[in-house]
Amino acid sequence: MTQTIADVYENPLEQTDRYRQIVRRFRQRFGEPPAFFVRAPGRVNVIGEHVDYAGYPVLPFAIPPDFVYAVGRSGSGTVTVAHVDETIPEYSCPADDMVIPPAHGFARYVGAALVGVRDLLSVSSAVNLMGHGSIPMGSGLSSSSALVCASALAMVTAANVDVPREELASTCIKAELLIGLASGGMDQTVSLLGKVGCGAHIQFLPTLAVEHVKLTSAPFVLFDSGVVSEKAVTAADCYNMRVAETRAAAALLLHAAGRLPAPVGPPPVLRTAQDAIGPLSAMLQHVAALPETIAIPQLAADLGLTVDVLTGWLLSNSVDEPLVDPDTVLVIRRRARHVYSEALRTERFVAACRAGAGAGELGRLMTESHESCRADYQCSCRELDEIVLAAIAYGAAGARLTGAGWGGHCIALLPEGLSPETFLKNLAEGTTLPVGRHPPMVVKPSTGAAVMV
Repeated sequence: MTQTIADVYENPLEQTDRYRQIVRRFRQRFGEPPAFFVRAPGRVNVIGEHVDYAGYPVLPFAIPPDFVYAVGRSGSGTVTVAHVDETIPEYSCPADDMVIPPAHGFARYVGAALVGVRDLLSVSSAVNLMGHGSIPMGSGLSSSSALVCASALAMVTAANVDVPREELASTCIKAELLIGLASGGMDQTVSLLGKVGCGAHIQFLPTLAVEHVKLTSAPFVLFDSGVVSEKAVTAADCYNMRVAETRAAAALLLHAAGRLPAPVGPPPVLRTAQDAIGPLSAMLQHVAALPETIAIPQLAADLGLTVDVLTGWLLSNSVDEPLVDPDTVLVIRRRARHVYSEALRTERFVAACRAGAGAGELGRLMTESHESCRADYQCSCRELDEIVLAAIAYGAAGARLTGAGWGGHCIALLPEGLSPETFLKNLAEGTTLPVGRHPPMVVKPSTGAAVMV
């Protein structure tokens, strides 16, 4: 469905200058006006951190900041993707020979999206795209997945192919894996399927499904820690490491239960381990028997596999690159404890939302989530911890890191009756927070991706 800017933005007049600039740059670069626009938003995750790639549901919502393309069809047989910021290198190649650039950056994500759409949906088209993003980069608000989703949506729309949003989300999830990050599917799904006023309760197994859950009307406030968080850049030591550790925990749990599958096909995750062993509520008891740490050669021996087979099956990403160095010692028990406890917290949070619970109960679960991320998953940092403690000390019902962690943003939920203005004033007067690159921002659950004229 094609929309207008007024349909998509709560304050469309604030977007006027931005869209005029995008159109002006499109005309300068391509010599004609664009045919249409697409946009894909960033997101915050309310709860359910680092559980999507383990197979468990999450509860994010889309936010107003987004990535926008002006789109025109090209008569040259070439795909050309430029940015309003002329210092960002273009992506350009023949429409019938699209490739993923090797260097990390704008063009790599664009290439992954377009190659994914071509290979998975058999869709390609010669297009000209001029992009602009308002999502802070490296801030844990999913600027990269918004870019991937906008690129994919632009391509299928230009090709006049109607792709259901759930199918496009699945395509974008698989496309982003092509850059070597073993990520889950939360970011792409909520960017494409967000809904005003609602969190997206996203389930990944047995198939991708989204339920829109009405969230509390109490305000959410975002704080930038000032620490850059780039999942793809630090993947080997941070994000991909956690994926490897949770897969190793799943394999050990299945082996102990006599249910470890043959080392072919998709690697086991903690959700598939739970499905084979028992209810989620009982999994923390099984986790207690896991080793705290294990070296990869010992893991292979315990599972009855060679290191090469173990790495190729369990500890590699979707492009057959090792997730971790073979000399790495994996942390097992704490990682699995976080995932299973976080999955339970997410269940309770969603149930509380359905029951109309107040900010107090919801905030408590958010704070517990942060503590688990800090202590068991070790994906926080000093600045994020300081913001969480300060937010709660000055009246927030709860607070937690949002996004993968290791920097980026925190999200705080305020109690009913406490205005964001009063909260931020008291916080500024009473404490010195880490210096962020961006000011605090009050966010509301917003609409997902759109095609506009």
